Amino acid sequence: MKREILLVNSLDKRYGSTYRARRFFAAFLESGYRCKYVESNSDLIGDGVISIRQRDNILSYFAASIQRAAIVLRERSCIVIIQKITPLTF
Repeated sequence: MKREILLVNSLDKRYGSTYRARRFFAAFLESGYRCKYVESNSDLIGDGVISIRQRDNILSYFAASIQRAAIVLRERSCIVIIQKITPLTF
């Protein structure tokens, strides 16, 4: 059984750390790992990509953080990586 990685990125493609997170996601897949990738307002398409809608206001950031936390608790992953820890990423 392959180990599954959950990679959570609270930011969207306007931020440089998102490009790094996307490269990690691609590298994990190329290495044979099963990986799911969570990103705000993602334009990526494919298996394992989970897009969380997030507008640029505090209420939306908070709601998106709750959704990301629910995904982390629901998914059965061996490894959870949270990219760019901020007060709103829990």
